[in-house]
Amino acid sequence: MKLMSDPSNKKLVQQTENEYMRDQSRRMNEIDDELYLRYRRENHQINLTEKGREYLTPSSEDRDFFVLPDLGTNKRHRKRRVALEGGCAPPER
Repeated sequence: MKLMSDPSNKKLVQQTENEYMRDQSRRMNEIDDELYLRYRRENHQINLTEKGREYLTPSSEDRDFFVLPDLGTNKRHRKRRVALEGGCAPPER
């Protein structure tokens, strides 16, 4: 944030934000397309964009290598599968 302490930089950032936010954020997709990741403040999530995955993963590797599965969803699916199979679920930790 040291960069923002300079008044000229702060003014430039504000002008740029105003330009892209004008007309109900009509031009924000131009900025979003250039991002490598997105941070969502509401739920503190960081998501790699397609461009970020391409940058981090060479073409010969799995592009989903850096994607972490949603543990809650996986646990729910596993419990449902065990229940349908009539087996016993593993003990929770």
